[in-house]
Amino acid sequence: LVFCEAEKMDPNTQFLKVMMIDEPAVLDRAIARIPAEVKEKYTVLKSAPYFLEILDKRVNKGTGVKSLAEALGIKPEEVMAIGDQENDIAMIEYAGMGVAMDNAIPSVKEVANFVTKSNLEDGVAWAIEKFVLNPDHSSGHFPAR
Repeated sequence: LVFCEAEKMDPNTQFLKVMMIDEPAVLDRAIARIPAEVKEKYTVLKSAPYFLEILDKRVNKGTGVKSLAEALGIKPEEVMAIGDQENDIAMIEYAGMGVAMDNAIPSVKEVANFVTKSNLEDGVAWAIEKFVLNPDHSSGHFPAR
């Protein structure tokens, strides 16, 4: 973990992840100033209103869940992923059951199979109860999108 002011960062430095924390309007201005060549190599997203992440395009929650599932011999259709922010989209798209929290941003809800209750209403527990502990499907897999 290294802290560096943006102005002092070597533009040739390669990294897996950079995170900025600031007011949403400041982050929006920063996103607008990111050069196209950076966006070609890196994924630029807001993981929360106050968090800006710049990630190596080869690394995201989806690739992480996929790697873990493959290592454990679990098929994508046997995976459930739950999220609420832009950095959860790849993971939700990979999973056989992609679940968005009710408080998720619209783009997460668009790719999800199901929208659960909000985080303030125990939405994760509710989804686990519905789809894992007491599923209403007999195929052994989650319902299709």
